[in-house]
Amino acid sequence: MFSVIIPIYNKEKYIVNTLCSVLKQDWQDFEVILIDDGSTDSSIEKVTPFLNDPRLKLVRQENKGVSAARNNGLQHATQDFIAFMDADDLWHPQYLRIMRNTWLRHPDAGIIGSAYTRLHLGERPLIAEIDPEKFLTVPIRNYFAVDKKYHFWTSSTTVRRSVFNGTLKFNEDLTHGEDIDVWLHIMLEYKGVYIEEVLAYYSYAPVIAGKYDFLPPFRKHLVSTILDIYSPWLKGERPAPSGFSRYIYFFTLSMLAAYKFTRNEKKEVLAVYKKVPLFFKFRRLRDIILLIPFPLGKFIFKLYN
Repeated sequence: MFSVIIPIYNKEKYIVNTLCSVLKQDWQDFEVILIDDGSTDSSIEKVTPFLNDPRLKLVRQENKGVSAARNNGLQHATQDFIAFMDADDLWHPQYLRIMRNTWLRHPDAGIIGSAYTRLHLGERPLIAEIDPEKFLTVPIRNYFAVDKKYHFWTSSTTVRRSVFNGTLKFNEDLTHGEDIDVWLHIMLEYKGVYIEEVLAYYSYAPVIAGKYDFLPPFRKHLVSTILDIYSPWLKGERPAPSGFSRYIYFFTLSMLAAYKFTRNEKKEVLAVYKKVPLFFKFRRLRDIILLIPFPLGKFIFKLYN
């Protein structure tokens, strides 16, 4: 039923726990596609003992990044539903069973996500048993108008494989926001569902000093191209749901502020900022920060972030 795609790049400390959280699922109808993205540590030695399980497949590639790894995994997937997972995250033991039951409840959906919580890398989650027949779901007809708590995250999302049969894939030019790009494209065409139970655990490093220290070079983030990618919908050349323009422009402005005041890429930020219609630049007080002289703007940005 499920093809579980796990990209691996130098995750020797975490990949065994991640893989065990998949293999210990109480729903066992799945295959696991491990994509080695050119690891240089002992990650692959760690997973080798698991390869005796015929459901597991290891695919090797030179280091091309997580997007290329996921796309490679999609090429090898054989099941009807794709479950994405990062190599340091964890699943609730009932994750796949509850996903399966949700797909049965919503056969017209294209994507299903669940609530998740954050853990320090290496931390073990507190797991509460869930009744697999009684759990809360929220049908999402318009992703661009729902509360942010219902937004999708990679390791807590499954997608119907047929959704990827056309041109849709992860943008290999990006290292950040490539997953958001895929969810947006899917939600322009399909219905989605959100499970309100915590079924996945996002592992993060607590040593990160600031909220935006993770930012890659501007050209590697979705914000650098999002207005071009979605131009047909923003210009009305293709039909878009209500709230779509607001969603895209507000996402853009938020990320531009982060780049302007945390990285020295003001020229690139300005080029994208000019494409945002004047109407949206003044709809939220916090977006006016982009017009404030740099020293004062940076002070205010750090104060509220």
